[in-house]
Order: sequence, then C-alpha cells, then structure tokens
Amino acid sequence: MAAENYSNGGPDSNPCYLQKFGLYSTCSNFYMIGRDKNQTVWRVLKIHRLDSSELTILEDPTTYSEFECFDLLRRIHDGNRSTGGLNFVTACYGIVGFVKFLGPYYMLLIKKRRKIGAICGHNIYAVTKSEMISISNSPDQSNVAYSKNEKRSFANSACKCIMYLVLIRRHMRLAQKLGYIMRLALKKLLCAVDLTKDFFFSYSYNVMHSLQRNLRKNETGLGHYETMFVWNEFLTRGIRNNLNNTLWTVALVYGFFKQVKLSVSGRDFMFTLIARRSRHYAGTRYLKRGVNEKGRVANDVETEQIVFEDVPEGCPTQISSVVQNRGSIPLFWSQETSRLNLRPDIICMISKKDPNYDATRLHFENLVRRYGNPIIILNLIKRCEKKPRETILRAEFANSIRFLNKSLTEEDRLRFLHWDLSRHSRKATKSVAVLGRVADYALNLTGIFYCQVTPNCRPEGLLNLSCLVQNDEKLGKDAGNDKQNSSENVKPPMFQNGVLRTNCIDCLDRTNVAQYAHGLMALGRQLHAMSFIESHTIDQNSPLVDELMTVYEEMGDTLAL
Repeated sequence: MAAENYSNGGPDSNPCYLQKFGLYSTCSNFYMIGRDKNQTVWRVLKIHRLDSSELTILEDPTTYSEFECFDLLRRIHDGNRSTGGLNFVTACYGIVGFVKFLGPYYMLLIKKRRKIGAICGHNIYAVTKSEMISISNSPDQSNVAYSKNEKRSFANSACKCIMYLVLIRRHMRLAQKLGYIMRLALKKLLCAVDLTKDFFFSYSYNVMHSLQRNLRKNETGLGHYETMFVWNEFLTRGIRNNLNNTLWTVALVYGFFKQVKLSVSGRDFMFTLIARRSRHYAGTRYLKRGVNEKGRVANDVETEQIVFEDVPEGCPTQISSVVQNRGSIPLFWSQETSRLNLRPDIICMISKKDPNYDATRLHFENLVRRYGNPIIILNLIKRCEKKPRETILRAEFANSIRFLNKSLTEEDRLRFLHWDLSRHSRKATKSVAVLGRVADYALNLTGIFYCQVTPNCRPEGLLNLSCLVQNDEKLGKDAGNDKQNSSENVKPPMFQNGVLRTNCIDCLDRTNVAQYAHGLMALGRQLHAMSFIESHTIDQNSPLVDELMTVYEEMGDTLAL
C-alpha cells in the first residue's frame, strides 16, 4: 500500500499515492517511474543492476511534472547510448517485493489489476497478473527467473528422492524423464508465482485494518506492513527499510473480498464482506492445527462486515462495520493425515507441552489487544461421541478457559459458550435461530461500529480518517444547540469493543454457519443504526436473508481452499 512521502524526514501533510508505474532499464540500472491517479505527481526510483546479489535502491526526492519526468528519461537515454540506451521494460501497478535465492535478486510486479470494490472513495483491487523480473544485467538471466545454481539447489532435495527410485529400478530413461519433469516443475514454481488467487490491496486505504481502527487511530507509515494480515511483509522489507517509506509497494491481504448492492425498504446500500487470513502459523488442513508457542493459531481469520449508504458523491453518508474472528482451538493438538481415514484421530499434547496454558493465554491476550474486551468464545465441536475425538478437545478447551479465568477480573473474563452444532444440523432453521440468539448475546456485549460521514470529510475519499470521529462528535454537539438546521444533525458514533471468536475443528463448515448467523443479526443492527429499518432484526422472509447467505457461502468456499 502506498503511503506518505518521507523524503524530507517526516510524513508529508499531503500524501500522494502512486498508482501507475513504468519500468525502464539501462545496462547498469533499472528506473521505475511512478505517478499518482491525477498524473500531477511523478517520482523516480533507481535500482542498481551491476551487483545484483545486493539490493541497492535509490529514490529521487524530487517531485516531477510529466514533462520534466520524460525529459529526465531522455537525458538518461542519451547518456547511455554507448551501452544500448534506455529501454522500456514493462508497465505495472506496484511492487510486490524483492526475493533472493542463491543468485541475483528478483523483483515481483503487479502487471494487471481489477477493481473489486470501494470503501469511502478508496478503490480496492485484486491482482490479475504478476511478473517476476531478474535484477541482473545479464541478458540471459533477465528473462529467466532462475539460475543454474538455484535450479540445482532447489532440485537437490527432490532429486535425492528420485535417486532412491532410480537405484531400485536401475532404469536410466526413467531417471532422465523424472529429472526433466522436476526441472520443469521447479521452473514453473519459481517463475509463475500466482498472486491472482484471493489477494487484494488498496493504494490509499489500509485494507489490512478494520474500518473502526482506520477511523480511530489514523495510523501511517511503515507499521502497516508488519501486521498479521500483510502477506508480502518479508518481500517488501528490503525496499521499505532502504527508502523508509511504502510509496512504491502495495500491501497484499489474503482472504476474501466481496461488495454487492442490496436494498431494503426501497433504499439501496452497499454491503461489503472482507475476510483477512493471518500469515502467522499458516498452512493446509490437517498439517496446521491448534496453537504455537507464540500464541498464534492455525486458520486465524478476521471477518469484517461493512455497510454504507449508496448515495451520490458529495452527499452525507452513514457507514457501519462489525468484526468477528475464527481460529483453530488454541491448544497444542494435531491430526494424522490419512487417505484411508476420513476422520483421523485427534492427538492432544497439553500435559506435555503446555500444562499452564501459556500459549493459550498469549492467544487471548493478543485478541484483547486487537479487539478489546469482552472476548466471547463460541465452541461448536461435539459434546458426545461413541469414539472420543472432538470431545477430548472440548473438555480440554473448557479446562483451559477455567484456568485462565482464575487470574482475570470478572469484567475481563473470557465468555465461553458450548453448542454442539452437528447434533442440531439436520434442523437448519432451528440451528440458525439458536446461533442468532448467541449472536444477539454477543452483539449486546460488543456493540457495533457506526459513524456518519459529512461531505466536507470526503471530497477525495477519507484521506485523513481520524478527523471523522472528532468532527462527528463536535458536529453532534453543535447540532444539539441548533436544531433548526436539520442538515447538521449528525448522529454520534458508536464503537465495537470486544469480539466473538468462533471455532469448530476445521473452522470451516460449522464456523461458516455461525458466522452467517452473527452477520445476519449484525446487519439488522447496522441497518437500524442507519435508520433503514425500525427493528434491530431482519425479517426472516426478507430477501436480505438469502442474499446475505449467498455472500457468506462464497466466503466459506474461498476460505476452505
């Protein structure tokens, strides 16, 4: 995500966001030209190519006009005529990062993007095409994203496995075929990094944070990339530390983003559902379970539901969001993978690895830092089985919460709820009704975020987000003193404190149902706060019920991959 210009040693009061880039090359350097959306700000970045084993990047502090920028490129071309001049390489929409294996550095670029939505005037994009370019000035290496040494290194461990097969069969043709296939596979793995699957980003909106956090804290600078939801944090670390800004890079969030227009009572509104998957302790089903020593859990996903009025630009609008969380049961446990056993045994390792539940404590302390109190835990696993599997974790999870609550004050204690969803899953309507009551209980404790945005705060999107809350509070007081002018009647903001954390075994199917029930209950409160409906709940016969389910089902399918 592009951020402020720090060339003068501090944040610029009028930050620019570079959105379109052109890459040029000479024999000794790459030149990246970046411009803002309005083509009024042009910047230049130089990347050294002579020593491609080291990442050397220089940023020109000058802000150019379009004419000045292309005049600079002309002079660079004239100065390098003897070695081939300046050549255009590619157009792109941001730097994903830099990566080094055994040879030179490679630069990962976004070649194509697709707009998938907007939040308060800030566009959100998905990656539709990416490219990896070698920093090396060798013509043979510039178009091939791997060297012989790298190929040999990557293939080494795989070739050891192949050699066992070769020794057994003593068949040289088979060995040659397997070696060739391995080289092709490694080339494809290295060169065709697929960023088009469920990654999204924004140049001007901190999409890795919730709406409430963006509005209240107004964070700027490099810290955004170090959050748990930015998947290219490591890839961008070199350029961020080198330049001390994020002007040239984008922060990729992995998960789900969907925005649709819905209607209730004859009024349109925009509904946005965002799922942010944590990069910490990430992995595939069965291979990543439970918690690690740092308190990070597998399949940790933050889900945010944003609702705002669909009104013309320049008109006052209202916006609301609700956040919920899912994650693996925060204990030390695992499952053996097996193609023959669709329900592998659950292995619990609490007594040996964490008798005092220190990792579990770290996990919930992290949730409190992220969302505040209270933390409501909805545990959906089975309570009764012929052969104990889930019930083992259910009992141990309950023990851990009782143990942790002993050291917490009454107001800060973890709220722990059990409900065996599998037992009631045959009666879908009843299940959703019960989960709706749980959601109502949780929302009564946590509340929702709501804010009214005035036209003077959004001429070009919410570039200074913190001003909204402060201005709304002030406007609310002023409106109370002058009731004659109804346009100044700005509702006071509401804030969410605490979060509902849901889990089953995989944090997939059962968790999806529970999160949908919470989203449906929350949507009623959001629309009520915006004066779209009179009740806090949505009528079960409303088309919104099915429309919301469709979006949540799509999110569930995406997170299950």
